[in-house]
Amino acid sequence: MEKYLEVINRIMRLTETILEGIGYVKAQINETNYHEAMVVLDDISKGIESIHNSIEPIMERLPDNNIEILTDMLNQQLEQVDKGMENGKELEVLQKIDTKLIPAFNAWKIEVHRLLKPYTLS
Repeated sequence: MEKYLEVINRIMRLTETILEGIGYVKAQINETNYHEAMVVLDDISKGIESIHNSIEPIMERLPDNNIEILTDMLNQQLEQVDKGMENGKELEVLQKIDTKLIPAFNAWKIEVHRLLKPYTLS
């Protein structure tokens, strides 16, 4: 796993950046900068996909986990937010971000950190 240490450290940092991005999306919606919010939502999706693709090669070495299920749930919430933005339902989107997307992201992030943090301590 040592050869993956740099990748693991980058994943851990990227999860924090994604959370900041979600906050930025909310701020942009509140400021009616919808295009910017959509751009950052796309970046968030790509970041999550990148993390998932980075974890996949080491998945068999990791303890039992729910990363696949949590990734699917997170992606579903991102899709709902994206659809809401496309349909001009920004107020509903803000509510979904708070009640659905952030909790899904936090559950996913906790699982990612639970799986990978032990390898950063060795």
